[in-house]
Amino acid sequence: MGITSFPPAAGAAWHRPLHYWWQAHLLDCLVDAELREPDEERRRLIRAFPRAMWVRNGFRWTNDYYDDIAWFGLALERAGRLGLGDPRGLRVIVDRLAGAWRRDALGGLPWRVGDEFRNAPVMGPAAILFARVGEDFLARRAVDWLRSRLQRDDGLVVDGLRPARPALYTYNQGTFIGALVELGDLAEAERVASAVEAKLTRDGVLVGARGGDGGLFAGITARYLGEAARAGSAAARRIVLTSAEAAWGNRAESADGVFFGHDWTAPAVIPTAAAPLGANQAPNGVTSAAVPERDLSVQLSGWMLLEAAARL
Repeated sequence: MGITSFPPAAGAAWHRPLHYWWQAHLLDCLVDAELREPDEERRRLIRAFPRAMWVRNGFRWTNDYYDDIAWFGLALERAGRLGLGDPRGLRVIVDRLAGAWRRDALGGLPWRVGDEFRNAPVMGPAAILFARVGEDFLARRAVDWLRSRLQRDDGLVVDGLRPARPALYTYNQGTFIGALVELGDLAEAERVASAVEAKLTRDGVLVGARGGDGGLFAGITARYLGEAARAGSAAARRIVLTSAEAAWGNRAESADGVFFGHDWTAPAVIPTAAAPLGANQAPNGVTSAAVPERDLSVQLSGWMLLEAAARL
């Protein structure tokens, strides 16, 4: 498992707080790297990761956030293709998501236990996961819900319904595109990717959302744009390659390694322990560190982007 700030904060070695969904993306990135360049030490890390998460999460595979567990399910499914996942954990997560579908007038999945907010952050990754485990009916139902409830005329997806939350976040477009690709809706995936290029990039580079939870947003978008590019989307390919060139060109380097910036169009900053971390403001997530590059989420985002570019 990964320490969620660098330089590490007090309690980091014990993963306090856990940042469950950041860890899910770390596992996904480790799988990316293993597929690109197999390494026995990395395989050992991937193999140990699911059980470590289960133990640190209180001997449970799930938490109260349905979007979190969808992300961990996606990482477990990909690790499983390498023979390094945990089928039990994956089954628990898929069953939990399938059983959470609401049968009221709004339909869809709630964001978390005890909160009936319905939003794209849970529906997108859940749709991808359902498709990847062969639950095509559930995947199609989730995508149809996104189309009917949250998709704008230009193709982009707003955040959620409570009763209306029109904010646009890059990662919601990424997961929607990813689900469309999984279901073979390639023309629609290209339309949404073109809308992302027109409205959520700057000089062709995906816009960032600082650190904290937002640090993951652009990287998630890049991951699934990469899938669309591999399926033939020209717009997705342009975004991924242009963003990767910018992120790499603006990286910072020190004796500790490479640091990606939270804004791929600007030079990255090397973080220090003097930069305060953000607050863990449950249930609304983790805010950005004063220097966003200190957050693991920001570094994972850059990693996801470069892995996506390397696959093209």
